[in-house]
Amino acid sequence: MKKVPKNKKGLKKFRKSSEKKFHLILTSVQKEILEYLTGQKTGYPLTIKQIAKERNTTEKAVRKIRQILIKKGAYSKGFQKVPKSEVTPKPQFNGTSYIRRHAEHWRIKIIWAGQKYEKMRKSGNIIYLDNNTIVLNKKVIQIFSKKDFKADDIDRVNFIANQYWQRFFTRLQDKLAVVLLKEGHHNIKLCRIHYADVHNGIAKRLREKEHKLLRIYDEEDGRLRVITDFSNLKDELETQHPEKASDDMSRLKKHIKAILDDESFDNNNHGK
Repeated sequence: MKKVPKNKKGLKKFRKSSEKKFHLILTSVQKEILEYLTGQKTGYPLTIKQIAKERNTTEKAVRKIRQILIKKGAYSKGFQKVPKSEVTPKPQFNGTSYIRRHAEHWRIKIIWAGQKYEKMRKSGNIIYLDNNTIVLNKKVIQIFSKKDFKADDIDRVNFIANQYWQRFFTRLQDKLAVVLLKEGHHNIKLCRIHYADVHNGIAKRLREKEHKLLRIYDEEDGRLRVITDFSNLKDELETQHPEKASDDMSRLKKHIKAILDDESFDNNNHGK
């Protein structure tokens, strides 16, 4: 296994060779699937079902290639590889309702760190960068973000956020003189994430009926999954489970109209 160099010049060459190796190990089919998963091909990430339809293949075949990409370190659910050259588009909303991704907490295991990082850590283990609070530990870096990402739908907001984090992680490792990104390593974990449907019809109905508090907990682990939030003076329905928040928001958006049209909705006790 190739060792990580300790000097700056060697470290720069190491990063470039790692990036080059990343492109060489992917077949043309794997590259195409990766482009669909990260949104490089369509402008927003596609689901397994959508990719299978685009390529006229089975969902099982797409899942198999996705697993290969994950094993090679080219793709993971919490972190998508997006080119630095890609410009993050400005959010454009077709209507009053939009998705807001926020309150993110990232945990990154350091692959390699030099003396500069250790000196920086000892002089003060908390730094602030681009509205993010970064806690520097000996083997782990934690990021508590106040960034808001906004878009019309869940796929678009995830695409915009993942573009930002790819550039931010690269910028952060350069600033701290550490290695955080390397092919084959699954060292980046998204520990917390919230999605808010702003100007949400369900939240608005609950506020008007004075049943403001809605909380839904996961039956398996007891964690909070869905909650109403009016702290920003807007009617927001939030999904907050660290592993299910994105899927929960997608399902809620599909069924909001049906829920509001259900006559039993207003008669239920939503405060429990």
